[in-house]
Amino acid sequence: MNAAESVFTYGAPALKFGDGASDEIGYDLAQLGATRALVVTDPGIAATGLPRRVAEQMHRFGVEAVVFDGVHVEPTDASMQAAIEWARANGPWDAFVAVGGGSSIDTAKAVDLLLTNPGE
Repeated sequence: MNAAESVFTYGAPALKFGDGASDEIGYDLAQLGATRALVVTDPGIAATGLPRRVAEQMHRFGVEAVVFDGVHVEPTDASMQAAIEWARANGPWDAFVAVGGGSSIDTAKAVDLLLTNPGE
């Protein structure tokens, strides 16, 4: 018996990294049609000034950016809910940007998912 051959195509999203990559985020978001972005980060990363600099790059290209720095390390249901409620109260948003590690990324994804789709 011959094993069936499987062929598939995977269209990977664009990935940009390297020195100065964050300087291009405003241009990239503007090209996508974004006008208002939520920058999601934690207090430690916010203290470095990086999220503010990312937001400034967005402003240069006409994208309003607001920084939410209330992410908890190892997010809990309660911290996720607090982020979602904050984003709902201060939205609407048409882009979400995580600055930091996994906790910021996970929180940004949850906020995006629950603000753009029904459910809890």
